[in-house]
Amino acid sequence: MFERNASKELQKWALKSERKPLVLRGARQVGKTTLVKLFAQQFKQYLYLNLELPTDRKAFEDFTTVDILLETLFLQKEIFYVKAERTLIFIDEIQELPAALNILRYFYEHRPDIHVIAAGSLLESLFDRTSSFPVGRVEYLVVRPVSFNEFLIATSEKMAVEYYNKIPFADLAYEKVLSLFHLYAIIGGMPEIIKEYASTKNVAALKNIYDSLIQAYLDDVEKYAISSAQTNYLRHAIQSVFIEAGKRITFAGF
Repeated sequence: MFERNASKELQKWALKSERKPLVLRGARQVGKTTLVKLFAQQFKQYLYLNLELPTDRKAFEDFTTVDILLETLFLQKEIFYVKAERTLIFIDEIQELPAALNILRYFYEHRPDIHVIAAGSLLESLFDRTSSFPVGRVEYLVVRPVSFNEFLIATSEKMAVEYYNKIPFADLAYEKVLSLFHLYAIIGGMPEIIKEYASTKNVAALKNIYDSLIQAYLDDVEKYAISSAQTNYLRHAIQSVFIEAGKRITFAGF
């Protein structure tokens, strides 16, 4: 749809001489998986793994060495591994198996030629405190919702982009750019929403996508909550926050 800032960071990472496995962090539905799949088009060999799937998770559960892991993964996906080819391995939903994060260190130590990206949602809140993070052997990139500048690019507001990025800001563009910012603030920065709006220019057509996104977050709550009470609190917050927009929220009131 358009080039996000994070895609530029992926390009920089891929060209590093001392490249480490990359862990993408960020909330669900902000486009981490889509971002990597688009990035993967420049690689000769690409493996996509989703650790929510038992078949993809098993090779990491049975880990012995990184070479055996590689051979197992390529065999599982029925792809002939060619060592000389530029290769990207994408491990999605890595929070489902905390031990897999520590395995990333072996790619850095033994197979730095392999490009490895992992993605997960709110990793720091999911992993047990005793889980071993490969400190110094991986690097991180946070993927956030679409920025206002990216929104202008996605909606083909070329003149607005030019004036928005010009310093000093021209007074003549103030009303136009501010009205677009109000629109951006109303519809939000979730990529799926931006894509639909860019296609239809119809705010009313976004309702079903909003409903789907909210339901996805409600369904995910049990993965993050540590008790049934916390599950209820989080679901209440997700469902009620829209009503409280613009108000001051106190703990007592909540």
